[in-house]
Amino acid sequence: MDLCKKLNAEQKDVHITMTHVVTMAVAWGLYKMRRDVGRLPWGTFKAAKKFGVTVLVDVEGGKDLIPVTIWDAHKMTIFEVAKLITAKVQRAKSGKDARHNQSTASANFLPSCVAQPMVVGLTYLASTCGWNLGFLGLKSDTFGHVVVTNVGTMGYTSAFAPLCPPMHQMSIICTGAIEKRAVIDKEDGDKIKVANMMTCVGSGDHRYGDAAIMRPFFVNMRAYMEDPGNYDETKFKGVPHHSEAIKKEE
Repeated sequence: MDLCKKLNAEQKDVHITMTHVVTMAVAWGLYKMRRDVGRLPWGTFKAAKKFGVTVLVDVEGGKDLIPVTIWDAHKMTIFEVAKLITAKVQRAKSGKDARHNQSTASANFLPSCVAQPMVVGLTYLASTCGWNLGFLGLKSDTFGHVVVTNVGTMGYTSAFAPLCPPMHQMSIICTGAIEKRAVIDKEDGDKIKVANMMTCVGSGDHRYGDAAIMRPFFVNMRAYMEDPGNYDETKFKGVPHHSEAIKKEE
């Protein structure tokens, strides 16, 4: 929160929020567990070459949820991520996002018993198998590997968000409202202090593996969110992709 205030005081080009901080944290978490990030086309794991974070943005108090996907955000600054998310959200909210309009058009006239399996099937071909279904507003980069959704705007401090079948994601992170809580400060003689705290709840797809493969993800996500201004990814172990080991041997 202090970093957001500082960055917003230093410039007026874009407004930095906790959403952008969470997006950066998730991006670094994905990068640090990159060996195990991918898709499952036809039940076989296929490692990803780039890593995507999808942020769900609500429109008109929840009338619609717009997925905004950022790829390889760990290579960007928080300002670049904020500008991309802001631009995509403004375009979608003004009805100018042609891809989103195309992909949701069928829901206006098809009954749910038809629309649901159709949407899940088409998004599987696009996101998981990599088919280009641009004429339907669906491409392989429509959804990322981890989805971020925020229930804090509705006043909830925490919630368990279910995996969303059309997004075929590895995990979904649900953030709650920031609230003041009593915590023990171990650096100050275990004194009890009041601190701003936010609960993040993660749900994962166990087809990719057990909770152990996600450890680098959560360790780095937490480290970034606790102190984004001083986060140093070299201080944390990662799980490199096997192709990186091959390059070292060569």
